[in-house]
Amino acid sequence: MRNFTRVVIGTVVLLSGCAKWNHPTASQYDFQRDQAQCNQFARQASPTTQTPYNPYLTPMQQSQQGIYQGSANLGAAFGQMGSFDNCMQAKGYYK
Repeated sequence: MRNFTRVVIGTVVLLSGCAKWNHPTASQYDFQRDQAQCNQFARQASPTTQTPYNPYLTPMQQSQQGIYQGSANLGAAFGQMGSFDNCMQAKGYYK
């Protein structure tokens, strides 16, 4: 289930990266710096969840916990995408 969650989050990030960001005066260095800052901000604004393995849970409970984590991380991925977009727009970029 954790691999599925990673695939979903990776897909969301890749799809959000398909749009090209433009800025009237920013150089490539400025863009990379701003992108890194906004990525860090987005990860802090919507952190993903991961609970440690609990050997006392039944397989069904472990499955349910994995489903919950996958859903929570999917929501976090969309939150990160929105936070990233808002951050880049605040820095003067547009798609």
